[in-house]
Amino acid sequence: SLGSNQYQISLGLLSGGSHTVVVHLVASSSYAAASATVTLSVQKASAAVALAPTSGTYGTAIPLVLNVSGLSGTGYAGPTGSVSLVIDNQAPLTATVSGGKAGFNTPPTLTAVTHSLNFNYSGDSNYAAQTLGSTLAVKQASLVATALPASRAFGVANPAFTGTLTGVVNGDGITATYLSQATATTAAGTYSTGVNAITPVLADP
Repeated sequence: SLGSNQYQISLGLLSGGSHTVVVHLVASSSYAAASATVTLSVQKASAAVALAPTSGTYGTAIPLVLNVSGLSGTGYAGPTGSVSLVIDNQAPLTATVSGGKAGFNTPPTLTAVTHSLNFNYSGDSNYAAQTLGSTLAVKQASLVATALPASRAFGVANPAFTGTLTGVVNGDGITATYLSQATATTAAGTYSTGVNAITPVLADP
C-alpha cells in the first residue's frame, strides 16, 4: 500500500508492447469485492549496436561482425531479429542475430577503396530497431612479378624474357611482360639492377 486508496503491485519483467492487467480488490467488512481491467504499454528498450574492428584485402571475403547488445542483468532477454547490411548502393545482405552478434562476409570483388556500410537492425518484441553507419577500407592485393634468369652471347639479340606473376585475384586480366634495355653491343656482364636488368612491366586492362 502507498497510502489512502493507493497500492503498488509488482508485475515482474514484461515484454515490450501492450499488456492487459486485471486488478482484483477483495471484499472487506465495509466494501464489496471489485475488479478493474487496465492496459499497460511497455516501451521497447534500445539495443546497442557496434561494428567490431575489421580490415581486409581486395580479392577476399572480409568478415564483418555487428555486436547487438541488450539490457544487462538477470532475467533480461537478449536481442533477437535480423540485421540488413547495404554496402555502397549494392543489394542488401541479411544475417540473423544470434548470441548478440550478426555476421556477414563481403563480396571478394569489393574494390580497394573505402566503402560505406549501412546496418539496419530489425528490432524484436523487446528491443527497438536501430541503424548504424560505418565505413570499410579495403586494402590493395599484393602482386609479385619475378623475371627468370636469361643469358646470351655478346653481339646477339636478346632472347624472349619470361617470368612469373603471382597474386592476381578475381580473374583480373593483369599480365606481365619482361624487358631489358640491353642491346647486342652491351658490354658482357651480369645485370641484376639498372636499365640492363630484366624488368617486369605490368598491364591491367
